[in-house]
Amino acid sequence: WLTTFMRHRLMVITCLGPITGTLELCPFDEEAEVFEVPTKPGTMIILRADAMTHRHYAQSKALLLSCFLLEPNPAGKQMLAQQEQGMIPVAKEIYEWTLTKMKEIKENEYEYGQPANVPNSWLIAMNHLFSISQRIAVRGVCGRTASTFRANDLYRAQHMGPDLVTEVPSTRWRLEDTYDPDPEAWRYQKVYLKHGGFMDGAELFEPRFFGLSPQEAKGMDPHQRLVLEVGYEAAWMAGYKKGKMMNSLGGVYLGSSATIFGMVAEVSGATGGSASINSNRFSFCLGMKGPSMTVDTEGSSGLASVYLACEATLDKGRGTINAYSVAGGVSLQLGTIWWPQLQSAGLLSKQGRCFVFDQRAEGYCMSDSCCMTCLKRQSEMVQGEQVYIEGEPLVGTIAGASMNSNGLNAKMNAPNGPAQQELVAEAVRLAMIAPVNV
Repeated sequence: WLTTFMRHRLMVITCLGPITGTLELCPFDEEAEVFEVPTKPGTMIILRADAMTHRHYAQSKALLLSCFLLEPNPAGKQMLAQQEQGMIPVAKEIYEWTLTKMKEIKENEYEYGQPANVPNSWLIAMNHLFSISQRIAVRGVCGRTASTFRANDLYRAQHMGPDLVTEVPSTRWRLEDTYDPDPEAWRYQKVYLKHGGFMDGAELFEPRFFGLSPQEAKGMDPHQRLVLEVGYEAAWMAGYKKGKMMNSLGGVYLGSSATIFGMVAEVSGATGGSASINSNRFSFCLGMKGPSMTVDTEGSSGLASVYLACEATLDKGRGTINAYSVAGGVSLQLGTIWWPQLQSAGLLSKQGRCFVFDQRAEGYCMSDSCCMTCLKRQSEMVQGEQVYIEGEPLVGTIAGASMNSNGLNAKMNAPNGPAQQELVAEAVRLAMIAPVNV
């Protein structure tokens, strides 16, 4: 109801009776005079709820029906600022009291180590507005995937469910050399999968912008070229340009599995196809002196790299911490060298679709993607208190992150329920939020 008071502009009041009465209207201006409107059954009054107070008087019970006409709900960083500007005095007073009370509860929760005894709606709002623990701010993000070079477009598309899978384009490899619908085709190095999500322009690159010669760029793994462009765009979005990044204490954490670029024809360069160079090349070309590493944990490589970047950026009171970190993951489909082994294990989809959470699921197909983020601390400790860093772009916040492994399990590749529960509980504890926030 508080957001209703923040957004309402017009109010429609209909008198249902059964008796007459008086509606008293008083503008918020202290010098304004009170205006009275007589009411009777069937009377409809439209008033500016954001500019005046209203009060109804009658000799006995009288029923009135009200309806608010609201302005559009602002979203993003401007939401609170816009709401406060157009807030009526009563709503503003309630809003300020609510913020003060939430901050007090959050501080007591941290001081005494006991969870707050408040409704879930308060817990959700309180943990979003106030934090005692350090958090990581996502200052920049960039992504290139099948069909788009914009991370926001991909985010919006996920709410609509588009099918971004196509047949293998001729710019990647000759489909007739690798495709065979026979389930046993894997025995002679062919597969029944002919679909995937393929990124446009993966072969395009401007080497001179990064101080590379065209000859050297020819021998570079396309993963390296993609990481250079996408990673720099994420850093640029956070306010970093080449001159500012040179000799800076910035880390690079990249999730990338083994690449097959070194197994295809016409490769030159001793480090061109090495997966470990995918991150090192970024640090070298832009002069970053922080840690630089490639993480390979299969499908979780990108998440693992973001976790390591968060840990290296948080101020733990010891050692040298990164001023910022560039983290993300990259994967391109450059060939089918490993596909026969995947088909023999029953992991590829005959239909060319994953069908996640669907009874038709029979395997999966792969897709190109490169997503990078620029991470920084959201606040700094000043005289024992956290001071939020303002004036920098904010795409999102990482409240807490944790990573573990299954340990001794039934199978090495089998999921472990207790380990996953422990992981979620530890992440919630580190973020100092409530389970209801997840």
